[in-house]
Amino acid sequence: MLHATFDYPEDDDYWNSIFNDRVLDPKSWIHTAAELACTLNYLRAPAIDFFKSVRSAKGQALLMSTQVHGCYLMIAGFVAENLLKAIIANTEASRGPVDPTAFLEKIKKHDLPNLAGMAGMPVTPAGSELLQRLTYFAVWAGRYPTPVRVAHLKPQAISGADPNTLNYVRGSDIRATDELFSYGEKVLGIPPLIALDAKGYGDQLEDWEAVLMHRSVRTWAT
Repeated sequence: MLHATFDYPEDDDYWNSIFNDRVLDPKSWIHTAAELACTLNYLRAPAIDFFKSVRSAKGQALLMSTQVHGCYLMIAGFVAENLLKAIIANTEASRGPVDPTAFLEKIKKHDLPNLAGMAGMPVTPAGSELLQRLTYFAVWAGRYPTPVRVAHLKPQAISGADPNTLNYVRGSDIRATDELFSYGEKVLGIPPLIALDAKGYGDQLEDWEAVLMHRSVRTWAT
């Protein structure tokens, strides 16, 4: 077996310089958002296909293997998080020198409603609901089978929405997250992160966007 050896600098100043640049440069956060969005481009078609299958299931059990929307929302949450942190970094830099460690401590969270406030993002009630739900999926629901408390598994009401919507999945989430990304793209002056040919919906709401369901209540087939 062949092994490749890569030399790397052992000078702390070198690594500190990279650390500082990546923390404070909005382009670093934008680049990470773009990498994550590439995954969403691959997941979009199966996510839409799942919601279409729910519409046609007519009470029949759904295949668990087709449900990728939790993962989709988790990654969408990470994209939004990086875009918001890019905006915050840009704002902080405009005010003068920034300490990278203090800046990281300030933004070290997945709390999207809080980050949106720090970024100066105007948020509607529907937008508040989306940010709360993306946070929920980013923290655990998109990557773990269960939260640390059973109460967090049950349907939960959140502000800015009808009761019992926090841990539901919605067909309309795909359009809604695109609109959230669009805000960040416009503020930062960057091209769209989602490929136009992968959009998957038109100007009018599609039938599958009306799906609203809880992943632990629906009947599933393994």
